[in-house]
Amino acid sequence: MLNRRLVLILALGALLVGATVGFAADRFLLGIYPSHHLREEFKLSVGVNAAGTPNRPDRVITDREVLNLPGHFGKLVAVTGDVRTAILWYSDDMGRLRNVVLDNPGEGAYVIQQMQTVDLRTDERR
Repeated sequence: MLNRRLVLILALGALLVGATVGFAADRFLLGIYPSHHLREEFKLSVGVNAAGTPNRPDRVITDREVLNLPGHFGKLVAVTGDVRTAILWYSDDMGRLRNVVLDNPGEGAYVIQQMQTVDLRTDERR
């Protein structure tokens, strides 16, 4: 599962570019890391005409920020939050839940790309 590259496209968004440290004051990410931008262009037929046949496809262009998610987080199991914050919940092979927090998600579009985790070290303490 960790070798598999999962691309999960969510219409959550932000069109900001940044590094993991030093985001703008209105930007907060937890557990996920900005990578680059992706411009998608495709044709899509939306709706039907008066005869009931699909409309001619129109070109659609979308700009999405690509965010990298550590592969060891596992599979997406739930999305919670409100209009100001999206919380994505992931479950790993051991049943541990991890959350990813995105503030102001409704301002653009994201691609969340699960990447292979390399050299994972953990230290569980009380």
